[in-house]
Amino acid sequence: WAHVQKLTRLRAQRADLRGASTENLHVGEQSWVYRRGRSVVALNNGTSPAEVRLPAMELAGDALGLCPAARRDSGGVTLTIPARTGCIF
Repeated sequence: WAHVQKLTRLRAQRADLRGASTENLHVGEQSWVYRRGRSVVALNNGTSPAEVRLPAMELAGDALGLCPAARRDSGGVTLTIPARTGCIF
């Protein structure tokens, strides 16, 4: 219940999660990462962590506190999404 309340508050705080268009950044068998406005949503339905490489972009920390910070290098960023988890950057 607390997780659903946190998601509801976050959606209320971020207008882009309610109305911006969706841009797919990564679509995998068990993982999906998309951008809505400034927010990036990363989902992993797999039973093991997923590593997803994205083009270079600025990502704040996970607003839900479930995913580690994105790792940056010269060519882009790598997200590690824990198993059966969703994160919002």
